[in-house]
Amino acid sequence: TYSVVAKTAFGCLSTDSIRVTLGQAIQSFENQSICTGDSLLIFGQWQSQAGVFSQLFSATGGCDSTHSVTLEVLPALSTTETWAICTGDSLLIFGQWQSQAGGFSQLFSATGGCDSTHSVTLEVLPLPEVEFEWTPPSCFGESDGSMLAVTTVSGLEYSLNGSDFQPTGHFTQLAAGEYLVEVRDLSQCILHKSVVLPDPLPLTLELPGDTLLQPGQAILLLPQTNGSNLQFTWSPT
Repeated sequence: TYSVVAKTAFGCLSTDSIRVTLGQAIQSFENQSICTGDSLLIFGQWQSQAGVFSQLFSATGGCDSTHSVTLEVLPALSTTETWAICTGDSLLIFGQWQSQAGGFSQLFSATGGCDSTHSVTLEVLPLPEVEFEWTPPSCFGESDGSMLAVTTVSGLEYSLNGSDFQPTGHFTQLAAGEYLVEVRDLSQCILHKSVVLPDPLPLTLELPGDTLLQPGQAILLLPQTNGSNLQFTWSPT
């Protein structure tokens, strides 16, 4: 409060006072957030970068007021994963079966309204490369055939007709017929291969019909056979 006294030359007085009140500065704040790549209109300007933006306003009573906006830019959400399948298999990715190697992405709505991207990298592993050498049974109806896997790949395991996998690809004591061979590599990829061991034709042997010889006569006996390079043993000799 301020007072003032006025005095004339004849001693007359007059007094008055005034109270001066200091007005308080008015400040207001708000927080806003946007997603990466979006923008927000703040005080007539589009803003896309995080920061604090302030502007002065004339308030009631003539005092200025300040309004501040804190802008947060939410980071883009991105997740990735990698899968591997064997050649001939497929994997369900985002509702679609995929069997070819490549990258697949899809947008999702995340918490806060910002989109998120999930990416899947699919790798297709090759099947093991194996060839088979085989030997058929030596005679019709025998079980002395064999099969041998030929490969340059290490760490393979082999199964014959659904048997337990074994580290060797050599199978013996086999009869004629079709065999299913499975070859599994270190990545658990399995090659399915069919191998057929042919059965030799049955050996046939036939002599001429019974013949009556007179004393002193001779006959040449020639066996009829479907074989070749045969050795014959006669009895009696």
